[in-house]
Parts: sequence; structure tokens; C-alpha cells
Amino acid sequence: MKRPLAALLLSGLLLGAAWAQEPTDPNPQPNPGTGSPENPAPQPDPVTPDPATEAPKTEPNPETPATTPVTTPETEQPGKEQPETEKKIEPAPAAETTVPVIKIQVTVPEALRPMFTDALKVFSYERVPLQAEFTANADTQFLTETDIPFNPDAGSRTLTSGNKKFIWINTASALSQSLVWKVETARVLKLPDSILLPRDRILTEQDKQALKTQFASKGDLNGDDRVDLLDLIILAKNMGVENPPKGDLNQDGRVDDTDYNLFQQLYGK
Repeated sequence: MKRPLAALLLSGLLLGAAWAQEPTDPNPQPNPGTGSPENPAPQPDPVTPDPATEAPKTEPNPETPATTPVTTPETEQPGKEQPETEKKIEPAPAAETTVPVIKIQVTVPEALRPMFTDALKVFSYERVPLQAEFTANADTQFLTETDIPFNPDAGSRTLTSGNKKFIWINTASALSQSLVWKVETARVLKLPDSILLPRDRILTEQDKQALKTQFASKGDLNGDDRVDLLDLIILAKNMGVENPPKGDLNQDGRVDDTDYNLFQQLYGK
């Protein structure tokens, strides 16, 4: 009995000496992640990542250059004043003034109508546009058949009876037919006529002034480049007159309500 007791005491002394040699912390701190040697802390189960819910990692592509965001008017930064765009205001186009066409009523055989039309174009210009109006019984009539023979050097013959004017054209004349038609058309328009037959009949500045004053394509009956009360007085004086010197705006041989209505459209222009 003495030997086992002595051995037990000896082992206790050795164990106490070992505990005395280990350093001790004067202020021991408990470790929340660890338990006591008798009750160790439970360890969490390892989490296995789910490939279906894990966001894929994108690595930068070295071949794609980095872009710098550009600020546009649609993506302008809030709070930052943007420069105002200067708007250009273009002037409105000027209104065009419509010049009425003066229709010249004549009676011409159908085969010769192109000759009169071409001759009338020579004396038509922007201030006094002229156009042929062929009727069956106009005050001015062009004819070709006659019982009185022509002189070979004569291009035409004219006979006036009241308000009617008959012009016979010598189609067998040695003169140029184009020149004959131009001369006779100028006479129908009451343009200045020369004593000698010209080599060619063209539109002159004197013709333009005479056409503007006579036909008054813009109602300018006195030729002062405006349509006003003075022109209305001239129109009123010639109202009802046949073959008046002025006021017959549509050239039908008289001044009537048609000319007055046309003058109303031109007044003030």
C-alpha cells in the first residue's frame, strides 16, 4: 500500500511542477470563435458555389480600346448651363406680282395662224405679255383671197370700214413673209410705223413704251409706273368708248366692266 501511494504523490508533484513552468496571461480574453477545451465551438459547413446563380466574371479585353463618354445635347449634365444655339432667320420670299396677259383678238385663216403667232411673240415682253386669241369675226381680220390683183412688190393691203379692219396678205409677194407679218402685227398693235419698209422688224425701246402706255398691262394708263387714282380717272373717262386711246385693258375694242374688273386687280401695284 505504501508503494502505490508514494507513486501517486510523485506523479502529482511532477504534474504541478509542469503547470508552474507555463506562462499565464494576467487578463485572459475569451475567444468567441473557440470554445473551451471541454466544449469546442461548432464549425460551419462549407458552402459549395452554385454555377447557375453565380455572376460570371468578365475580364477586360486588351484588343478593345477604352472609350470616353461624350456629352451630347440629349445627355447633357444636370445643373450645367448649355450654350444656346443661334438660330438663323431667313427672310420671307417677296411676293410675285402677276402680270395679266393681253389677248389680241384677230381673225386669221387657220393655215396662217402660226405666222401671226410668231410675229406677236416679237413684241411681247415681261411688262406687256401678248397672246393671240383667234375668233370668227374679230374687228381685225387677215385675208388672203381678193379679186384685186397685188403688185408683186407689195406685201399686204389694208381696208378700214368703221370699226373693222381688213388686211390682205400677198402670199405671192417677193418680200419675206415673216417680215410682212411682223410689220402688219406692229400696225395692229398701233406701234410706231416707218415710212420705208425695214429690213427686219424688231422690238425697240420706243415700242415698249408705246405698248406699256397703250395696253397698260399693269393698269398704268398714264405711264408713271404706278397704278393709282390718276389711272382710274383715265379709265372712267373712256368708259363706254369704242376703240379708245387708253383704258381698253383686255383689248376687245371698248372700255367696259371687264376692263374695270381687271383694273381692280391691278390697283395699287
